[in-house]
Amino acid sequence: MKKMILLLLFTTSAWAMEYAIQVKQKNGSVTTVPLKEINKLVLPLTPTAVSPEVMEKLQTAIKTFSLLQNYPNPFNPSTVIAFTLPRAGQASVTIYDLNGRQVRRLVDKSFSAGSHELRWDGLTEAGDPASAGTYFYQVRCDEQTLTRKMLLIR
Repeated sequence: MKKMILLLLFTTSAWAMEYAIQVKQKNGSVTTVPLKEINKLVLPLTPTAVSPEVMEKLQTAIKTFSLLQNYPNPFNPSTVIAFTLPRAGQASVTIYDLNGRQVRRLVDKSFSAGSHELRWDGLTEAGDPASAGTYFYQVRCDEQTLTRKMLLIR
């Protein structure tokens, strides 16, 4: 199972050009990533990389049904939607407009337990570019539904 830490940053482009993130792991290695190049920083989560307390909290989080905020947000032309399933099962991910109309069903299939990511390319079911504006993305699994808001800019 792939485990990750998701780091979301909201900055102006001028600020991002001047700063970087440095992450020092327990084993002493350091990862430096300039903010202007960062989309998502993924570090290994092994017992030697993080403390046992942190590892326990992360494992508990992975065992729950969750829907993360899409990134980037606002976005143009595409965005990533990440969610976690506590067990294997059928799940669907659907995009809706502000009026509740279905814009696109990204997937409706069986997933394994754990973390998953999907990319929405900003296109409708018909393959046309969606209009700029606010959209909702929804994940349904078993009897549970989680929904979040995102902003498409053109």
